[in-house]
Amino acid sequence: MGNNIIALLIAGVFCAACVNDCAAADRAFKGKITDRKGKPVAEAVVYIEAHREGKGAFDFVYAIVDSASKGAFSLNIKWKRNALMAYAVFAPDMHTIAGFDWIRYYKTHDLLFDLDSIAHDGKDCETRLVGMSFPFERIPSLADRVRQAENRQLLLAFIDAYKSIIEGACPVPSGNEEKIRAMKELQSATSPQ
Repeated sequence: MGNNIIALLIAGVFCAACVNDCAAADRAFKGKITDRKGKPVAEAVVYIEAHREGKGAFDFVYAIVDSASKGAFSLNIKWKRNALMAYAVFAPDMHTIAGFDWIRYYKTHDLLFDLDSIAHDGKDCETRLVGMSFPFERIPSLADRVRQAENRQLLLAFIDAYKSIIEGACPVPSGNEEKIRAMKELQSATSPQ
């Protein structure tokens, strides 16, 4: 009897830990990318990271929005209990948008992104990019995955968006030197020799 109680307690502790940390399911995100006039933006890249507070990202997905989709996208990402979403949207000649869904607003709402032309000030300064886990300098499995050939367009979108940050044209909070160094290395590795 005593051994059965101990076994049940151990099983209960294991199950509780598994529910909190192991339970994973896909979460679907859908939305639309337009310009400020409501017109769909072709060739935009929408990127989503799934995060656990204090633990960083555990998955990422992205989509390239083409003219046939009329700006619409749908993505499925691995999800865990209490996960947070980080997002970024990139498009040629448009300002990058990035952020975190701290209040989990997008759990029940579509993602709607209105991009602004870069023409009015000539530089793209989205410093919230440095708060994301990308390029996963501390998460080797995701770092390897993002460097695979099929993710090249995503990699190039991030590199392009980081140009003003790398050049020092955008003020970035201290403590992000490792991330900026990692992005510089990626920039060098992907530049034509």
